[in-house]
Amino acid sequence: MIRLSDKGVLFVYDMENLPKLELGAVTWSCDEISEILSAFLPQLGITKYNPKPGKWKHKTTYAWNMQLQREYFEVDNSVLIENKD
Repeated sequence: MIRLSDKGVLFVYDMENLPKLELGAVTWSCDEISEILSAFLPQLGITKYNPKPGKWKHKTTYAWNMQLQREYFEVDNSVLIENKD
């Protein structure tokens, strides 16, 4: 998070499940990633920003994407560093 510029965006995209799981693959659903971020961001001190993932259907599965926009965090990097543990 601290590597993002002031207007930087972290874009994450994944499939909810794969036809054949790869060794070590962890697939999260759209609802799971939303729940993870709802718990994770406040722990970093980001309390006023709660982005929701997008979800759409592919031919054989669903996919989701998440965009985290640094300009909406409303915390300094020093706060993120302090709360990183």
